[in-house]
Amino acid sequence: MTHPPLSREVFLLFALLYGLAWGSFLNQWADRWSLACPPGVTWFSPRRSCCFHCQQTIPWWWNLPVVSYLWLGGRCGFCRAPMGASTLVVELAVPAGITALAAWVGPERPGVLAAGVGVLSGLILLGARAWKSRHL
Repeated sequence: MTHPPLSREVFLLFALLYGLAWGSFLNQWADRWSLACPPGVTWFSPRRSCCFHCQQTIPWWWNLPVVSYLWLGGRCGFCRAPMGASTLVVELAVPAGITALAAWVGPERPGVLAAGVGVLSGLILLGARAWKSRHL
């Protein structure tokens, strides 16, 4: 049984939503990989996002990509410590890049799209890590 192809608009909407979620994830990895990461915090521990300043676990409603950053004014909802502009830049750059790449490649070539997302993700992760570590 064949399924009808996705419309271009729906495909790009999925790319945008995927980019928002993936950007949030990459941002967390860049935070944990940076030299500013507190002792005891690794890529995989703690399992949930937390404020590096007050160590409070961030609830899901304060962890929505882009929206929560703007809603909280770029600060922790508990202690009001600043998150840094790199958080917003990464959370905007990843979905913008993935959506632009999806618009250029289209749904017909998923392998090319996946490779492009991998390269884009790696470059943004390295840049974000350098920025967050103050090497840029």
